[in-house]
Amino acid sequence: MLGWDVWNEPDNINRGSYEDLEPKNKVALILALLPKVFEWAREAHPTQPLTSGVWKDGWSSPDKLDAMEKIQIEMSDVISFHSYDKPEDFEKRILWLQPCLWVRNNSIQQTRDMSLVACLVPQTCRNNGGD
Repeated sequence: MLGWDVWNEPDNINRGSYEDLEPKNKVALILALLPKVFEWAREAHPTQPLTSGVWKDGWSSPDKLDAMEKIQIEMSDVISFHSYDKPEDFEKRILWLQPCLWVRNNSIQQTRDMSLVACLVPQTCRNNGGD
């Protein structure tokens, strides 16, 4: 186990699949709940880092992050993200998130194992991901 994704795509309302089954105020509910989820997970004293991966557009600068993305990045021990794009867009997303690293007190907690996994993706290595 390299890390814990405490909530996968928390603000995904699942358009096209089961959106009708989701609460209409899902995002508002999760905005209140996600910090508590991080707190509960930390109470278990995990030895692996915690994260909640951002996935939507809008991370090209820290001031463009929405409320959910801010919680995800600020509370995560490592920044993770999901990209469903081409490799060149994947690399662009890495570059977008680099300023967010400074939002988190100039430090990212990473383990040697996580660095090795991150470097399996060439675009991540070219941009110092996993270092």
